[in-house]
Amino acid sequence: MKLRYDAADVFPGGATIEKSIRLERPNELRVEYRVALKGAAGAGANDSQESRSQSQSFVAVTSFPAIARPGRETKFCWSLEHVSADATVGNREQEAKGGWHCEDFKPEGEPIELPVGTKRVEVRTTGRPAMTLEWDCAAECGRMTVEPKHLSALLLLKFPKLTPGADPAQYAIHIRARERE
Repeated sequence: MKLRYDAADVFPGGATIEKSIRLERPNELRVEYRVALKGAAGAGANDSQESRSQSQSFVAVTSFPAIARPGRETKFCWSLEHVSADATVGNREQEAKGGWHCEDFKPEGEPIELPVGTKRVEVRTTGRPAMTLEWDCAAECGRMTVEPKHLSALLLLKFPKLTPGADPAQYAIHIRARERE
């Protein structure tokens, strides 16, 4: 499926967002985005400094059901493999346990900021298939934030900043279900 949206209200001159969704395997979905941030109307080459100051990020949002009952909990887990050295300080115990760090779902709790360099998160709920989200990283990885709601969580993936008038950016997210936890 392919979708296209011309967002005329995006500062400074609008944006074009193209999204394609493709089933790759029975339990895997690939979502690709092509995002162009348009410059202000009438902007010339001398306005490049101002355009950089007007840069902004594209945020892809995904929602998953989440539970916080005894014996039926949801956890958000990420591999420490690609996380920066600063973020792994104090996580030596998790590294020894296979290189994963998990946070429990707390309804309406504080947002969970995944460390810089993370490019994969798993949503693990007892008795349900685990859901894995992976995103492509070019020069810089997108930053994931998990925002707990009452019975779900929003996973907000903020990609590196776009510059108005620059070539469109391309992003890909892989969503995969695997066996029950």
